[in-house]
This record gives sequence, C-alpha cells and structure tokens, in this order.
Amino acid sequence: MRVKPIALLLPIVMCLGLIAMIAACEQPATTSSSSSTAPDSAGGTELAKVGTTVITFEEFNSSLERVPPYFRQRLATREGKLQHLDTLVVKELFYQEALNKGYDQDPDFLEELDMVKKTLLYNKVRNEFAKTDFAPTEDEKKAYYEEHTEEFSIPERATVRHIMTKLRRNATPEDEAAAETKIGQAQAELKGGDFAAVAEKFSEERGSASKGGLLSPIKKGSRGKEFDEAVFALQSVGEISPVFRDSRGFHIVQLEKKEPTEVRDYDSVERTIERKIINERRREQYETYITDLKGRIGVTIDENLLVDESAGEPEADAEAIPVPKSDGEIELAPVSSEEKTE
Repeated sequence: MRVKPIALLLPIVMCLGLIAMIAACEQPATTSSSSSTAPDSAGGTELAKVGTTVITFEEFNSSLERVPPYFRQRLATREGKLQHLDTLVVKELFYQEALNKGYDQDPDFLEELDMVKKTLLYNKVRNEFAKTDFAPTEDEKKAYYEEHTEEFSIPERATVRHIMTKLRRNATPEDEAAAETKIGQAQAELKGGDFAAVAEKFSEERGSASKGGLLSPIKKGSRGKEFDEAVFALQSVGEISPVFRDSRGFHIVQLEKKEPTEVRDYDSVERTIERKIINERRREQYETYITDLKGRIGVTIDENLLVDESAGEPEADAEAIPVPKSDGEIELAPVSSEEKTE
C-alpha cells in the first residue's frame, strides 16, 4: 500500500502546529532595531540562515508582534528570544525538507492546496458580504414593534392546584370506571375539605401531589384543549372546576391566580427586534446577491445524476449558507483563522 506524501506530511504539520502554538503563546519584548550586522540584499538585517534562506531581524520582530500579550515577560529575556528563534529555524528546516522530498509537487498535495485556496477565497467573499451594515434606525425598530405587537404578547396565565386520576393508554373499561370513581371520591371530599389535603390524598400526578396539587403557572394553549377550557373558565381565586377528562385521565383544578394577556414593553424587546430586522435584511440581500452571481457567472445542474439513496431521510448540505442558528437567524459572521484552513 503506497503511503501518500501528503500523509507523510501530517505528523510534520502537527509538530509544526504544536511548535507554532507554543511560540504564539509568548509575548514580544521591546527589541532595539540597531545592529552591527550589515543589512542583506533584501533590505533586512540577517539574524539567522537556514540553507540559503535568511531569517532577518525584522522578520523575527514581526513574528514576536503576533505573540499574545499575556506572554510578554517570557520573551523579554535573551533565552526566551533564542527559543522563539529556534522555533522559526525548525519551521524552515521542515519546510525545506518537504521541498527536498518533492512534496510540493505531489498531486495529492496540490489537490489539497487548491482546496485550501478555494476555501480562503470563498471566506474572503463571504466575509465582505458579512460586513454589510444592515442595522435599523430607532424609528424603524419602533415601527416594527407597533406593527407586530402580537409577537411580543405574553399569553393569559393561570396558577392552579390539580387533582388527577390517571388512565393508561390502553386502559380497559374497568380501568376507566375505577379512575372515574376515585376522582368522584376526591370531588366529594372537596365539599368539606382543603383542596391541598385532598390532592395529596388522591392525586396520581407525582410532580404536584406532594405540593398539594400546586402546578407551575400555565400559559393558555400549553396543556391541551380540555385543560385550557377548564382552567381558563375559572374566574375567581378558590373556584373549583367540575370533573373533566382528557387523554391522560380525570381532573379537577382549583384557581390560585390568574394573569391576563400582556404585551412586553419596547425596551425589553428592542434587541430582539433589531436582530429580527437585521436577519431579514441579510437574508433578502443574500438571496439577491446569489441570484446576481448565478446570472453573471452561470450555473447549470443535471439533477438526473443525483440519485436518492437516503431511504427517505433528508439529505444534509454541509456547505449551505446561510446557516440557520437556533433562533432562526442567519450565521454569516466573518470566519476565524482556525476555520479558514478546515
């Protein structure tokens, strides 16, 4: 089995990456630009030489400038600078050895190099698009708020105590009769007793029974039609519903608190509105931009060659942008340096 030259480069690249990472975590020290060494023909002062390649003092200082600030003190010493220079020398040695082995002409290497080139250029155009300013004015945000009030409405809510006798999915008529009898007994005891005590005694809903049947606040529309109708028909605190049934079993609820529908104020949703407008404008501009590119460059696709082998599962498109975020926004932020070479 032939080992591809590009595969042989991987350990070297990994090693170089580790060395570079160590060097990148060192902070530059202030270095004098004066030197007794004469400048070389390229206009820099020769600091080191690897084969015929010169590492200039200016290149060395430039590499120091790219080291993170929090490692400044480590490179303030002569020993630290020598270690950093050694990193540059080793990098050049590895590079020249790769050339000696002809890796720069290997077809697999050239193919990967072309892929990296395409990725970098693709990211450059994408980043230019991402820098477009889509931010709305204050008036535009307020107008959106006034026109889309329903988006910022908090539904009617109610806090109730709850008694339930469960029904299994495949409940028999006998099971139904037993559950109905039990809820009837609970209803009878409520006439002269405390709802919380009755709930603790009869309710089969584990989460609330130990709390006297108390449920977390319920938003209208969140628990099903039957539950909604029973809960939001109650008007006064302490009022108890008739027995009602849904797919889970038989229920009785008592109203503890009721809160009407309300609209969130503008200040609390201003950032949300801004993101919505920016996202919509970005999406529209992106679609226009792609349409323009297709028209100018030309795109033809033979869909007959694409055979569906997914057995009914949707095919994922890893390269597609815009990429939907969890909140529905488009991710078109400039790519990081780490992403550029992936």
